Amino acid sequence: MSETTAILKMLRSTNVEDRRRFAEVVIQERSDTIAALLAELKAWSSPEDAATVEADSTGHLAIRLLGELRASEAAPVLIQYIKVRDSAFESLASDDKLPLDAHFPALRALIQIGEPSIRYLLDAIA
Repeated sequence: MSETTAILKMLRSTNVEDRRRFAEVVIQERSDTIAALLAELKAWSSPEDAATVEADSTGHLAIRLLGELRASEAAPVLIQYIKVRDSAFESLASDDKLPLDAHFPALRALIQIGEPSIRYLLDAIA
């Protein structure tokens, strides 16, 4: 039985304590995953040293996953990486059909996070 199947079994349980445990496990897993992704991003490169990011590199995937998880707690770190562009930017720059966030992974992640990231963006530009 996979871990996901075991966790979902807890959700379907008739025992309320199992369902509560399920919620705690999911919340903790999300928190642990976000912390691990932030650590990987920081280990990958400092914002000052990273001008570009290769698609599917550690940094690119960490940024992408933080956006997919809507990790508002990652917004301050993502803002530090906002100028890091996709390594294919130059070849894509002439393609005006692509939105700007397609070239800047951290910008895309912040857009995915949405409104919770605005406070951090305002602090960064103030």
